[in-house]
Amino acid sequence: MREPFFLGDINSAPLSSKPLLARAQAKRSMVPNLELAMASVPALLAAYTSLVEFFEATSLTAQERQIVFLAASRENDCSYCSAWHAVLTQRSGLSSDDVDLLQQGTAIPDPKLDVLRRFYVALIRQRGNVTDSDLTDFLALGWTREQALEVIIGIGAKTLKAC
Repeated sequence: MREPFFLGDINSAPLSSKPLLARAQAKRSMVPNLELAMASVPALLAAYTSLVEFFEATSLTAQERQIVFLAASRENDCSYCSAWHAVLTQRSGLSSDDVDLLQQGTAIPDPKLDVLRRFYVALIRQRGNVTDSDLTDFLALGWTREQALEVIIGIGAKTLKAC
């Protein structure tokens, strides 16, 4: 049996992780276990929280970012992350029916949001080597080349999350 990573708390965390954990506590009224596990390596926690903050600062809306994270959770077959991001995606204003479709990896009715989902999936499955058609479809529905690159920040955050 694999031994789990240590999940301490803010008090037992290394000194340089404490401000990041305190910020997570203030933002969410709790500190996710993932961040507690990362706290034992302050550089990892800093990298992860920075990527999430950078992703939040992109031109993508909260709903669009959650669609990326939910699609990522599905692609990575992480039921815990899928459940969490399903809640956040619904809170961002997407209907529960559309959230269910996203969790199934199925097209959603809004073509612009669906091409965002498909573009993310193409980036992951093709390891960044999207086809001209993938990019053309993405751009044709009003997304920009800059936003295509912004999606990569979301990929980075989900990669550090490992699910």
